[in-house]
Amino acid sequence: MSNIVKIKKIVRILSVTSIQQLFIGLACLKKTEEKNNIYHDYLIINNTMLLNETVESIKDASSIHNIYNIIDFRQDLELFNLSISNNNVSERGWIYNKFIKLITTVLMGRNINELINKLQKYIIDARADEIYVRYKIGFPEKVLLNAFPRAEIHLFEDGLGDYLPKINKIVSKHRGLINKITSIQSRVIKLIGNSVTKNFNSLKSFNERVVGIYELISNSNSHRKKELQNKVQCKFINIVSGYIEVLKQAKVSSYNNDLKGSFVLVLPSAFSAAKLWYKGKNHIGIDVDISYTADIIRAFRKLYPDERIIIKTHPRTPAWLIEAFVKNFEDNSCHVVCYSNLPAEVFFLDEKFVAVFGGFSSSLMYAKNIFNKTAYFTSPPDGITGIYPSEFIPIVKDTFYRLGIKELKI
Repeated sequence: MSNIVKIKKIVRILSVTSIQQLFIGLACLKKTEEKNNIYHDYLIINNTMLLNETVESIKDASSIHNIYNIIDFRQDLELFNLSISNNNVSERGWIYNKFIKLITTVLMGRNINELINKLQKYIIDARADEIYVRYKIGFPEKVLLNAFPRAEIHLFEDGLGDYLPKINKIVSKHRGLINKITSIQSRVIKLIGNSVTKNFNSLKSFNERVVGIYELISNSNSHRKKELQNKVQCKFINIVSGYIEVLKQAKVSSYNNDLKGSFVLVLPSAFSAAKLWYKGKNHIGIDVDISYTADIIRAFRKLYPDERIIIKTHPRTPAWLIEAFVKNFEDNSCHVVCYSNLPAEVFFLDEKFVAVFGGFSSSLMYAKNIFNKTAYFTSPPDGITGIYPSEFIPIVKDTFYRLGIKELKI
């Protein structure tokens, strides 16, 4: 008598905030697939800081996988954010504004419910069996996890932030006030919060649903990974092989290998474009960005005088900054490429690739620890403390050293 295999229809939701997360998430989906099941996979894009061009690139890149539907949830989240911040923004500083936003969110259970209902309508039968999200659970991820409370949770890494130690210095001067805000928020939830707000921030209930956590680098000397391991009942699963296979698929479908001869890769940080997504911060001008990149190229040419330099812009780089890079650096020995629908890691598969430089880029640690390639970093230019607080820089540098990444002096 033959065994009858029951075929299941599994609804999976992959939540991403960047193109790199897409490729890591797709590797997770492939890791958990069973050949006798039918999968309806949804892709939800929930980072309100993403430019429209970046979102289109993510959609294009997702074509290597059979995605049932792509949900651009940015506008819904943005409308919610506006509804709780229009009348509350103050010049008293970020701590005060954070306090007001937290309390307002607590009092807006109905609005949160409406946001959850919107998300449910995008999914067939308003149900999900599995949800794939990054380790870092923010507001958009909480909306998703609350929308489908019975779904199993799969967590995957998001890059450099998942390998940093606990950063106490940055918040030490605000620690007392932050604790007070958290205490007041808890009291407000307990006294007047409805069922939505009482459950919305409960990470304990989320942790109990976690059935898989995935990593690219088997190194747990970091705050976030240690904390996660202490709170869930499963061990880390390495998905490097699946991740490389996904990159190979993308290379075949999208990457025009027109690079002649060996090359080194420069990953410029789009600091001057940060004003598009980090409002109210101190930002550098495009002239500083170009000068900073020129210093890097000069230093790199000293190390690799015979190699061609390829400048691969960040997927979030706007057209005007790409044009500036082309105008200032394109010549016989230096070539600027965009490939916004591909992460930099695709280049690491190229046999002609020699070394990579970047600012505080996650790609550097992947180049060294996954592809065993030489990687260099340098500190960011002066004047961007609004993005990288001064206390943050030595912590990142120490982490890079620990992961085998060299420092390029400019």
